[in-house]
Amino acid sequence: MVLGLQPDHRGALEMLGGALLSLDRAAEATNQYQKLAELAPESSAAWYGLGRSYESLAVRAFDKLQKTAPESAYWLALVADARLRDRQFSSAFFLYRHALEKAPEMRGLHAAVAEIYRKTEHPDWARTEEEKELGLPQPDCRTQSFECQFREGQFNTLVNATKGVNTPESLYWGARALNELALQAFTRLGQLSPSLEQHELKANIDSGQKKYHEAAAEWSEALNLSPTDKQVQKQLAISLKFSQDYTGALEILQSLLQGQPASAELNYLVGETLVDLQRVEEAIPLLKRALTHNPKLLAAHKALARALLAAGRAAEAIPHLQAALATDEDGSLHYQLASAYQASGQPGLSRQALLRYQKIQRSAAAAREAAIREAEITPP
Repeated sequence: MVLGLQPDHRGALEMLGGALLSLDRAAEATNQYQKLAELAPESSAAWYGLGRSYESLAVRAFDKLQKTAPESAYWLALVADARLRDRQFSSAFFLYRHALEKAPEMRGLHAAVAEIYRKTEHPDWARTEEEKELGLPQPDCRTQSFECQFREGQFNTLVNATKGVNTPESLYWGARALNELALQAFTRLGQLSPSLEQHELKANIDSGQKKYHEAAAEWSEALNLSPTDKQVQKQLAISLKFSQDYTGALEILQSLLQGQPASAELNYLVGETLVDLQRVEEAIPLLKRALTHNPKLLAAHKALARALLAAGRAAEAIPHLQAALATDEDGSLHYQLASAYQASGQPGLSRQALLRYQKIQRSAAAAREAAIREAEITPP
């Protein structure tokens, strides 16, 4: 037991850790969750909070690396690691290969490529990459201490050693160590009795992989354990919405909105779900209310424009389409804007919007072709 701490301090440590994490003070949150884990090793909240804190610190190290050494082998390798964890094998393969072009002697990259080859049923290619990895010189631990500490599993020591050191090497190894510590915490969580935190972790993983039906099942299990948790209810509704169970999502969201009628987010979510159900006349007032409470909520502008267009009110949709253009990745909003201008008697503006739509489409097509080329997993 931590000196000076009694079991009734567990709730206080959990609340303090959560508050610090919500304030983006992950390093301080880590300290609180470590105390909680030592005091109560069976606490799901301790291990989940610790894992989230380590993840947050790893993201911070990655962001610093991206700012200081974008497109470096270190940066490429970290992005590839994330893609590999998400089973995006083609993308990870491309990034690891790119990293090897920049740093042929960097240890671990050939091993990662070998793992991708094995997972994609190319064992002969994997053996070739493993031989290349074995042929690399071992690190000199007098000058490459970060790598040596990582290899020896001294992750906490490594994290402490890299604090305040913002070189590409230190940020890379620090981020990797933090990811390993997060994995250890989440693994420990998985060994405990079923808990809300377990289901939340699994739901977030499923959502990250766009497995929304599975995510909804996990949130449903979490809700069974904590029936009055409004955040869990909201996340269940969002997962149901993404899995196209709009009726199920709407029932939950409307209930939440009754308790928080001034919530811009809930007004938007209920409104957009009604649009999904083609109940646009009911949706429009809710979406307008969402924007009254938060005029910068671009998703609400987009949903309201969609509802107004469906209701045949093209002129009213124009300002909302204009507000949401920053979110237009495929050109669809520009196309809708062109149609709205045309329907409201503004052919000149319609032509301009259509030209921008065509430009975005050409760029998107080029990006898709590049993605197809990058997606090919080629031999060593």
